[in-house]
Amino acid sequence: MPMRQALRGRRRGVSFQFQMRSSLEAEGFDLLALWRRGEPVDLARQRLAQIRPDPTAGRAPRDHVLPAYEAIADLLPRPVRIDLHRLCTADTATVTAFPLPDGRPRSPQALRHIERRRVATSPLRRAALAALAHLEGAGHAPDRLELHLDHRATDDTVDCYVDLHWNNWTSLDRYLDDGRAWFEVLPATPRQPLYALHIAPASSR
Repeated sequence: MPMRQALRGRRRGVSFQFQMRSSLEAEGFDLLALWRRGEPVDLARQRLAQIRPDPTAGRAPRDHVLPAYEAIADLLPRPVRIDLHRLCTADTATVTAFPLPDGRPRSPQALRHIERRRVATSPLRRAALAALAHLEGAGHAPDRLELHLDHRATDDTVDCYVDLHWNNWTSLDRYLDDGRAWFEVLPATPRQPLYALHIAPASSR
């Protein structure tokens, strides 16, 4: 997060991808090294300052977008869009994207999932409460849910994994292969509207 803020400030519209150099170069992206280990930080700032915006540039097209998540495509990192496109076009999973209203689950079991998030204003706590309230209302048993904050369950005791802020996104395929659903709450802020993705293995339809 400090690196992101130093490069971007509070501006939106800048995407960061880590450990994907080879795949980005394979897709034709030109990469510029800003800093290497051992160099002074001021040199990186000089290189960054030398990058000038193109005044004729417009909005870049959004690739790997399908109707299932088109409405929130701007909120999804490109690697996530690539994964969702792969799952949908291969008919491996179904994807539903929707606004997620704030809520609070009624079940004590569901509330125990987030006991560690004691700060009332934490965006992650807000996202967890909304996710568990939604799933509870949809009929999911609280003891069959796994929230990324507690890591309490093994795969054979979980029907749906609840992920926050792309924390364990790389585990998505493993859960789907095991016949389990995935509920992703997009990165939350204290006040902005919440959005979620529900990803279910195709075999569950």
